[in-house]
Amino acid sequence: VKEKLEQLSEIMVKQENGRLYRTIVNRLWDRLMGRGLVEPLDDMDQTPWNSELLDWLATDLIDHNYDLKHTLATIMTSKTYQLPTVEYAQVDQLKTGNYVFTGPVRRRLSAEQFADAVSQVITPVFYTKAYDPEPTTIESDWIWYREMEVERDILPRPGKRYFRYAFKVPSGKNIQKAEALLSVDHAFTLYMNGKQAGAGDDWRKVQNINLDKLVQPGTNQIAIEGENEGTVPNPAGLLFAFRITYQDGSQELINSNDKWKALNEQPDKNWLLPEFDDSEWADVKVYRDAEVEAHWGKLINFSFDQEQKESFARASLVKQNPFLKALGRPSRENVTTSRDDQATLLQALELTNGEFFNQAMQEGAASWLAEYGNNSKELINQLYLKSFGREPIGKEKDLMLDVLGKEPGEKEVQDLLWATVLLPEFQFIY
Repeated sequence: VKEKLEQLSEIMVKQENGRLYRTIVNRLWDRLMGRGLVEPLDDMDQTPWNSELLDWLATDLIDHNYDLKHTLATIMTSKTYQLPTVEYAQVDQLKTGNYVFTGPVRRRLSAEQFADAVSQVITPVFYTKAYDPEPTTIESDWIWYREMEVERDILPRPGKRYFRYAFKVPSGKNIQKAEALLSVDHAFTLYMNGKQAGAGDDWRKVQNINLDKLVQPGTNQIAIEGENEGTVPNPAGLLFAFRITYQDGSQELINSNDKWKALNEQPDKNWLLPEFDDSEWADVKVYRDAEVEAHWGKLINFSFDQEQKESFARASLVKQNPFLKALGRPSRENVTTSRDDQATLLQALELTNGEFFNQAMQEGAASWLAEYGNNSKELINQLYLKSFGREPIGKEKDLMLDVLGKEPGEKEVQDLLWATVLLPEFQFIY
């Protein structure tokens, strides 16, 4: 069987065959232009509307070592791609045998494209990935106090839990830099050697905390007060990494793991100090991979490398959820090679009344208001520049200034953001 599969694969990728490469470039053309060189996409035996172009693109792909990015760049930098878009009253007009190319098809953003556009302009829609093409090398575990009932693990109860871990700085070692990465579902306060070092209440956003001035020679004590919010038991976890860089160039990495200690009740006031005796504290619960995936996924920005940090998780890398599904993203269980670009009633309801999207708009309003305050004119200009690559015209600016008022609040800013992302100019590829 293996030998036959190898033979089949060799036949499929042979340059002399050419079908594979024509199929690939046909799909890339369809994705960028809105209509393939051959239609339907799944039937390559049909006559292309430009066979010479199809053959040239396939040959060019082969000549450039099958580099898809090269082919994408070739198409997108062409005068053909930069032609004005064409709007069709009926989708069926694209599928006719007498189709004549006059420009890219005007079409709606895909579910993933729309989510990424909102993330870039308004606020991150997703903070965790299901798949990470460049996984972090930090081997930290999600941990929490082990909640048990009748000798069985149960969901963590709401309330505060306390965590400790001690480490030593070798004598003669001078510290150049000490920084921690920390995320706690739902909230935390971090202490180093009895002194507060940081706090946070949004587990999706990894806190990067500088501890240069708090680490001392000899024994050091990490102490974290974590809180699980809510009124009923629900998932709770702590993810921690701490890196010390010494002046001699060596490094030490400390992670959250099964060596940490935890307590489920208010400890003695000295629990923050290195000399405190935590021998009677419990061992922590370490979450398994499946549990981590179900509760938190792979957090973006859990990295010490500032240059690789991302502001949001690309929608193509997150697992299926009701928001993306409503916008037309197919599930992995359904094999499909194309999507329907037509808007649906479900999509309209999701974008106007959906809880998930409304939460994103609320967070976006808070961040935009924090940045621009009462400077409504600058807020509007920046919103249009980021959304459309242009400044608002007079009527648009007057209307939006009227919506915001003299002292805009989060509600007014949220209405403005919401109205902007629902405009055809935002949702369509022109």
